[in-house]
Amino acid sequence: MTILQVDAPATGRRHTRARVLAKREVAPRHFALTLSNSEIASTARAGQFVHVLPHPREDELDESWLFDPLLRRAFSIMDAQGDDFEVLFRVEGRGTRSLARVEVGEYLDILGPLGNGFSLSQASKSAILVGGGVGVPPMVFAARALHERGIEAQMLLGARSAADVLCENKFTSLQIATDDGSRGHHGRVGDLLESALEQTLPDAVFACGPYPMLRAIARICEARQVKCEVSLEENMPCGIGVCNGCVVPMRASEEVLEGDDYGRFRRICVHGPACDARDIDWT
Repeated sequence: MTILQVDAPATGRRHTRARVLAKREVAPRHFALTLSNSEIASTARAGQFVHVLPHPREDELDESWLFDPLLRRAFSIMDAQGDDFEVLFRVEGRGTRSLARVEVGEYLDILGPLGNGFSLSQASKSAILVGGGVGVPPMVFAARALHERGIEAQMLLGARSAADVLCENKFTSLQIATDDGSRGHHGRVGDLLESALEQTLPDAVFACGPYPMLRAIARICEARQVKCEVSLEENMPCGIGVCNGCVVPMRASEEVLEGDDYGRFRRICVHGPACDARDIDWT
């Protein structure tokens, strides 16, 4: 039996507050927040996330506390530069509706950066990024990080319709697929990946989006023997590996994670959200 040492996140998590610098509705029901917190911005890596309480504070010292909704919401870090970082979310329920009403100047209670980001060092010359829906934002961070290393990544972006296309102005090399054909390729973003891999094989593929999309991407890459990392969009009630609400089955193996008694299940908030696609049991 092989014992695996789990790589810890590059930085420790922080319980802190961040000031809202800007709020933009970038698409129907999709909001981007620019937040100021140097501790998080300076240590975040592409693929990590923050855990946000959906209750704004009037100022940094405001100690008022609300308990409805009780749980934090997990959002991928879309980008981080200087003292600021960005998140993008879609309004789905009470928590995100509350965040959509936040005003510039208010403060949010935040835990982060959390989880393990993408292993971008796997790409030494070329990479393909694949994002679908609200899985597109973390690819903005990944694209910029790769660009700073001299690697121009090709971005393949999937959306339901033209109205749902996110962050397209953030990428220099971009192809778009929409389910209804209202923009770009009429079909799944996996179709674009198959076409791209027929032309040339990159060092690695990095993807984030809905589970069915990631499963298709993983199978395409495995068939072509291309390295692939996926960032899983699981529900993360605690974000720190306590509640077990984000466990995902892995392929049967004799390898065991050191200090982990979950068998072939892994907690994505701790061991992910970025994972080697070959390790996941997609069935």
